[in-house]
Amino acid sequence: MKAFPFSFPNRESLPKTTLDYVSLIFLFLCMLFFLMPLYVMVVTGLKDSTHVSLSTMWNLPTRLTGGGFIEAWQRLLPNLGNSLMLAIPSEYSDSTHSVAAEYPSVRNNLGLDHCARDLRTSDHQSHFPELLCEFAGRIARSRAH
Repeated sequence: MKAFPFSFPNRESLPKTTLDYVSLIFLFLCMLFFLMPLYVMVVTGLKDSTHVSLSTMWNLPTRLTGGGFIEAWQRLLPNLGNSLMLAIPSEYSDSTHSVAAEYPSVRNNLGLDHCARDLRTSDHQSHFPELLCEFAGRIARSRAH
């Protein structure tokens, strides 16, 4: 059994030139820059609302209460329903339009005209059986390869 569950990098994969070190330092600074808002959000959320200000936003909380997260949920909860009522139908509409736009292309590429024709001769009024047939054909072809 290994002493460490990970392997140390070999000599060839370590930085060799000054440019390699400069690029690694630059990437590290970019990572810190992009993680700063996450740090501020977590630290501010763990403080009471009385201890939150621009001058103390970088300071760690003196005691962990989570009061900021509770207050944020209480403020967001009434409007969250409105946002979901707008976002869910919009996403459904977008996905429906995407399927409708790709339908002829997929049907021709998969060669499932006979399957769709058989379903159209039945009493179905929606396009769902055709789409289901094409989806099943895609799965069958992907498993065959």
